[in-house]
Amino acid sequence: MMTINLAKTKRSRRHAAGFTLVEILISLGIFLIGMTAIVSLFPAAAILQRETTREVISEMAAQSAKSVINANKLTYATGSGDLGNYPTAGYRGTDAVPLQRVMGNTAFLNRFPAAVRSYPTGLLNGTNIDECDLHWVPFIQNLSGDLANPNWVMRLFIVESDSRATYTIGVGSDANLSDPINFPKVRGVPVSAITNSTGGTGDVFRLSFGTQLEASDILMDSNGNSHVVVDVTGNNIQVLNSIPQTPLTPNKIWYTPRGGASSSPAQRVITVEVDAVSP
Repeated sequence: MMTINLAKTKRSRRHAAGFTLVEILISLGIFLIGMTAIVSLFPAAAILQRETTREVISEMAAQSAKSVINANKLTYATGSGDLGNYPTAGYRGTDAVPLQRVMGNTAFLNRFPAAVRSYPTGLLNGTNIDECDLHWVPFIQNLSGDLANPNWVMRLFIVESDSRATYTIGVGSDANLSDPINFPKVRGVPVSAITNSTGGTGDVFRLSFGTQLEASDILMDSNGNSHVVVDVTGNNIQVLNSIPQTPLTPNKIWYTPRGGASSSPAQRVITVEVDAVSP
């Protein structure tokens, strides 16, 4: 006599009929949670890719700048600190100052014209800089302070033009005032005082007057050190880390006005050792 297992038969019929609504909803919920997690990764990946691309281009521009500087040897008169042996006064301190101020406008423009200081080089056509990704503005510094045995370095302020911005003509406090009008300017502002941080919040530059600086912007002090801005309150600029006050207490900061762009043109500040020779 054959015995039928009713419980087993019921289970078989249920499985043959497919999944229940509850099972489908649970599976769908798990699927949506997984898809949400995956989709949330795309914006972060896009931002990371964009930042990586900018960093690579910035590094390529830096290498290009080093090549240009090495190809255009700088000379100095022993004992005077004069760069280039031009009649204009040479640089005699330890601050990072615009190379243009040291060598004189004509010498500076002949040695490092705007087209040479753009990356890719050679694409600058008059005032049209749309095809150039980055530009650099050179500062010179004698770390030793010794005019007979100088230790020359260059601080390169790398900036990026934004076609949506309207950069103004250079003013007297600009490091690159003779550059094309739509070339981002690197502007100097006197520092009236420096406040040390409390609780590790970062030191503060107190300026003589206000700027267009905002959080995350990059600036350079007169010692050649770069800083990231974390807060701006009136004329007080708080930076991420402490402000070194050697070899001298910084008396000026350099930054790039936005000119209507959504972000600061400043990309980074790099240091290049200069193998200046005595003629």
